[in-house]
Amino acid sequence: MAKALDGSTVVLDGKLLKKHDILASKAPEYYMLYWGASWCGPCRQAAPHLAEAYDETISKGKNIDVVHLSCDQDEDGMVSFKWSKEKIFKPMAPKGIPNYKLVDAEGKIIAEGEEAKSKAKELAGKGTTEESPGALSK
Repeated sequence: MAKALDGSTVVLDGKLLKKHDILASKAPEYYMLYWGASWCGPCRQAAPHLAEAYDETISKGKNIDVVHLSCDQDEDGMVSFKWSKEKIFKPMAPKGIPNYKLVDAEGKIIAEGEEAKSKAKELAGKGTTEESPGALSK
């Protein structure tokens, strides 16, 4: 997973996005993938709940990162997204958004939808640390 994301991640630092070298430190065991877009009403409703889960539990886990795979482009633009080209992401491509998938470091899907958020919280509790940034896809 980390190699597939390398070169296309940023990290949220306050309200700013900063380039993030996902391979600079030990890769997490799990990734909570979130597909969404600013123009999507259900995504706008779901995002605060994911942010709350991240702030309260997931961010405290050293073993899990949240990755937002943005769909904020037109259909033609979406085809050019790195995640749509990477073999590891193709079988995971959602039919609709918002969409959550919890995957392991090799890209095996562990849980989907709301179950993915619950499982991510559980796993984060097993690998807590003081600070673990969530990566976001550009």
